[in-house]
Formats: sequence, structure tokens, C-alpha cells
Amino acid sequence: MALLMGWPLAQGHRVVLAEADPDGGAILPGALQGTLDNTHGLRNLAVAARQQQLAEAFWRQLVDVTDAETRDRLVLPGLYDPAHASAMEPVWRPLAALFAGIEEHGHDVLVDLGRRGRLARPRSSRSAPTSS
Repeated sequence: MALLMGWPLAQGHRVVLAEADPDGGAILPGALQGTLDNTHGLRNLAVAARQQQLAEAFWRQLVDVTDAETRDRLVLPGLYDPAHASAMEPVWRPLAALFAGIEEHGHDVLVDLGRRGRLARPRSSRSAPTSS
């Protein structure tokens, strides 16, 4: 959130922070202090993508975090339950393409991928060198 609020904006530009941690987000219960329920966020985009309405639904999921309601600093809240991560699998690629598209139209996109937690795919293990 600090990066979002301090992000330098050119005249007429906007910045979107997408909380894309598959282990669940912290913005809804944290920075937004539980003021929103699950009516906004990534989970809803999974449903919209299945209905071929991802682009339209994306804009409705954003939350304005400015006091002046200028809609120039927006948050896409993350998953509120890690159990919903599997529903996002088919959404990540189209969502990335959507981010690239809005960047071309005056929107900076910050993507918080979270930490490497229990739902993240493990890296392939490397064997330690042996001494002879």
C-alpha cells in the first residue's frame, strides 16, 4: 500500500495495485480495515472470466483508496481465502494481458505476488555438490 500511495503519477495517469498472492491477501483485512466484504477482488474475476466478462468485471472490482475519490490510486483486493487460489489458475494469463493493455492507456500496474507460502509451487530441488 505504501508503494501505491507514494507512486509518482503523471498528469492524467492512474496506478492500480493488484494483490495477486495465491496464499490470500492482506489488504482487505489490513489496510482497508475490513470495510469491504468479498464483493471486490480477485475471486470475482475468476467467475467473470468463466463467463467471458473479465475485462468488464475488472473495473468494477477496483477500490479507490484516495480520500478525494479521484480514482487515480486503485486497489484490486486479493483472495480472502487461500482455498480460492485454484479457481484463479485459468485467469492469470488473461489478467496479465489485461494489465499490459491498460498500461498502454495511462495506467501503471503494480502486482503484489505475495510471499512464497504453502500454496506456491515448490522449486525443483538442487542437489548439493559432493566432495571427493
